[in-house]
Amino acid sequence: MMGILFMVISGICYSFTGTWTAFVGETDVSDIMMTSIRLFFAVMVSGIILMGRKSDMKMDKSQTKASFVFGISGTALTIWLMSMAVQEMSSGPTTLCNYAYPILVSLAGLLIYHEPFGKYKILASLFMLSGLWLCNRGGTMTLYGTFLGLGSAVTFGLYVFGQEHSAMKEVEPLKLFFYNSLFGLIAALLIAIVSGQFMIVDDLRVYIFMFMGGVLSDMFGTVFMFMGVRQVGAGKAAFLSVLEPGLSVVWDMIFFNSRPDYVSLIGLTLIFLCFVTMVLEPSKKNLKEV
Repeated sequence: MMGILFMVISGICYSFTGTWTAFVGETDVSDIMMTSIRLFFAVMVSGIILMGRKSDMKMDKSQTKASFVFGISGTALTIWLMSMAVQEMSSGPTTLCNYAYPILVSLAGLLIYHEPFGKYKILASLFMLSGLWLCNRGGTMTLYGTFLGLGSAVTFGLYVFGQEHSAMKEVEPLKLFFYNSLFGLIAALLIAIVSGQFMIVDDLRVYIFMFMGGVLSDMFGTVFMFMGVRQVGAGKAAFLSVLEPGLSVVWDMIFFNSRPDYVSLIGLTLIFLCFVTMVLEPSKKNLKEV
């Protein structure tokens, strides 16, 4: 139950990510630049906490290598691909493509760790995809945008699945987040510079809301996700994270007076049914005992 609780807290934290960005959506700051600012605050605050606790900041070669690979894939590349997908097609199809990652993570677990892709995950997949489609139906969709959206699903799926890597399991979650975010920040800044999107931001609102995004959403959301994955496994944790897009619709209703229609409400119900299905899935321990 602790693993499920960790994933619920993580989903709540992550679900505000779009809200912080929406508050400054009318600015001319690019997504990759906002990501850089958000990661800067995440690195700064997590580093201060670690130093205040006098944590051992050393990592061995295998841990550093894993953090480098998974940190870049799960932060800079995921956000960059997702932002490019949004430019090619509307947010609805992008969300649907990006949330293919729980299925990809579970398939990777099946191939590498021989974790069964059983009836609970099949049913959860149907609930999740149907719910996301109903909530985000309509809009434009292109072949190139679809590849970009699926690419972001692959990179973030690698990030989640990577938490079961032996080198990652041995690192304290907050320290792991610090190094992942540090590598992600470097990659995001390089992408911003190479793509000509780097700029000195002079809008205070961007810093305020990206600070909230970096600390309240990214830091807390990721650390609790790490803790949840270590309790329930990457495959189950990935499906439990579907709570995030469902709650983001709720925050849109609260903060932006969004009024979803009946079809969208049915979609929300299906998304939460996906979450409930995975909560009901027997744990690995229970499966061994049956």
